[in-house]
Amino acid sequence: MKRLALFGLAALAAVGGLAGAAVATPGDDSPHRVPVNNTPFDLPAQVCGFPIHVGVVVDKEYFTHQVTLPDGTLIQQVNGRLVLSYTNTDTGKTIVENLSGPGTFTSYPDGSFLTDATGLNANYFGPIGQANTGEPGFVLSSGHVVVHFSGVTGAADSFTLTGTQTNGCALLAP
Repeated sequence: MKRLALFGLAALAAVGGLAGAAVATPGDDSPHRVPVNNTPFDLPAQVCGFPIHVGVVVDKEYFTHQVTLPDGTLIQQVNGRLVLSYTNTDTGKTIVENLSGPGTFTSYPDGSFLTDATGLNANYFGPIGQANTGEPGFVLSSGHVVVHFSGVTGAADSFTLTGTQTNGCALLAP
């Protein structure tokens, strides 16, 4: 679970939501509203230099379309309202963020993962992801963001954003 937390909430939500999700067959474009069921989690100190507890304030996110391709690639579209709280557990400083996306999440058979989202989002990067992308450990973004995570390391290996971003670590720093 620790590795998943470093992928970013989108990845966590998509992977965590797979257990109870109905999956459409190729060519099935009917909508499927399956709740994501986000749960609280913790980001380790390696993300920002201090531990962060992530709480769920509002979770109305749901998968609207899911397709598994013949090669095993899973494509999921997520919509709905998501509001999270972030608490620096060393200081108690807390921020609350609307991260309602929406986004498309693609899991490939080799274990790699792609998030392609618009609107308001958050991504989290451990030391390898930070080195690969040049991004801080906790990025809040508004606009179109695309992040690819390696199937080998689980770390982000690319990050592109057309829009604006805020360093979430700086917002929670002591």
